[in-house]
Amino acid sequence: MHWEGVVPAVVSAGLGAGGATLLAAIVQVVGRKSESRASAANLITGAASSLAQQQSDTITRLEKRVDRQAKAILSLTEVLEELLPQLKLGPTEQAKLRKAVAAARMAV
Repeated sequence: MHWEGVVPAVVSAGLGAGGATLLAAIVQVVGRKSESRASAANLITGAASSLAQQQSDTITRLEKRVDRQAKAILSLTEVLEELLPQLKLGPTEQAKLRKAVAAARMAV
């Protein structure tokens, strides 16, 4: 097996530290042929569990971030809708701004 190709693949796939942990566990298992299969399975399971937890934490963090962004977008669209009649814009610019506000609301 060519290990020099595995490391760049893991990094470029975006698996980061969790993927590296899993890869390290697999390399240790391959290098320890004399250990029992149960021990090898435990090592890989632990690494996979760690990766799953890291991904779960990342998803939770991103969900919170998206929620904050959605609230900010809604707030901005409300302000724009209030200010739009007061702005001295031509019909084309007003239409563009209304379209942008509608698109922002639809995105949330």
